[in-house]
Amino acid sequence: MPFSIRPHRRIPVLCSVTDNVGPFGKMSATLFSILLLVIGALLGCASENLDEVRAAKPIRTTTFETPYDKLATCVKQRVERELWLFGGEPSVHWKRDGGPLIRVYAIYSRNTLFDVTIEQTQSDRTTVEYRQGVDGYGIQSQTWGIIVSCNRQGLAPVDEPAAAAGQNH
Repeated sequence: MPFSIRPHRRIPVLCSVTDNVGPFGKMSATLFSILLLVIGALLGCASENLDEVRAAKPIRTTTFETPYDKLATCVKQRVERELWLFGGEPSVHWKRDGGPLIRVYAIYSRNTLFDVTIEQTQSDRTTVEYRQGVDGYGIQSQTWGIIVSCNRQGLAPVDEPAAAAGQNH
């Protein structure tokens, strides 16, 4: 029997390159790369910007005679329990930065709303600095009101807030 090649008969061979569509279906590698680049850029732009807020000059600074530990604890607890005017629930954090210094800050939707620095002075007074983060929520007055409320049990401020120094009462 002579050997003949039948050109019309094909043997099916699976090619893993074309048959393996991967987790994103038939999306091309270029389109997938562009999608990853866009997602990465969006995540990079939506940072918490805490370092930028802390590097900014404080909007308000006041020195109180209320003891540092008492004022810092009260502010931290009240900020955590507060019902905010903008209706959201920010993520509230606090951090001791060595020595008698505590920072209370709130983050909402990946943006820092405010940063409050509470520091004990050498004369056993407490200096409070308020730095504004994202504007538009109208929380500066509410946050500063918490600080003043926590001070009510202590004595009056030693000096007026920087923002109110130029105002006539």
